[in-house]
Amino acid sequence: MCSAPNAASRFELDRTTLQQQRTFVRVVFFVNVRNTKPLSQLLAPCVRYTQSGEINFENNDKLGALAQLKSTYPHAKTYELDDLSIDAGEWWANIRMSNTEPLLRLNLEAKDRATVDRMVAELEPILGHRVAH
Repeated sequence: MCSAPNAASRFELDRTTLQQQRTFVRVVFFVNVRNTKPLSQLLAPCVRYTQSGEINFENNDKLGALAQLKSTYPHAKTYELDDLSIDAGEWWANIRMSNTEPLLRLNLEAKDRATVDRMVAELEPILGHRVAH
């Protein structure tokens, strides 16, 4: 059940978000039109962390794997808002379960490529068999 004040607040939030998105698109367009460099080159100085990109793992016991991750890193901060997020300080990851397939989807970030590669390799045995997807 939705009351009128909540609906109005939601409308204002949606309108504000839409305005911010439109402003961002205009800025990107303006910068790209006035510049001969690719947008990726323009944004490169702003990128602070190295990302793994989404990596899929086949796993028939997804809940068990998430529980094992939590117990493997007891000193890390964990959040279960969007399946499981782990913040170990030096690196952080989000692991989501597919609702339609026996897959876990990993996104990991760290300050450098070596840490990303090391942590993906460390998590892989827990997450399952890596699959192209």
